[in-house]
Amino acid sequence: MLIKIVYDNTSIRDDLQSDWGFAAVIEVESNRILFDAGADGDILLNNMQKMNLDPTSIDTVFISHHHFDHTGGLAAFLAKNNKVTLYVPESLRGVRNAAEVVHVSKPITYWRQYPLHRRIEKY
Repeated sequence: MLIKIVYDNTSIRDDLQSDWGFAAVIEVESNRILFDAGADGDILLNNMQKMNLDPTSIDTVFISHHHFDHTGGLAAFLAKNNKVTLYVPESLRGVRNAAEVVHVSKPITYWRQYPLHRRIEKY
């Protein structure tokens, strides 16, 4: 498992833009997941580009909760890649332009257990 912090309030890389919000790309075997989408789509996509993360390589998106600093970049991301399965809280309605939208109201199992034993990278 590899976790790359794409969007956060701080960055250890000078070439990435920091902003209020959060997004991470999680790689597990052949799956690439975008977890949250930050507050601003331009910042999200620019940081992804600088990290050599192609938006079209993402197959799944998880949105943790319905706050703008976690959902603000979602529309811009979906404009680049609408072939994803999107998992969102039940309270988040009106999401369009994804291949499939799954509203989550109770715990779900996405994979079998994958222990977090490799590394977490913050950029």
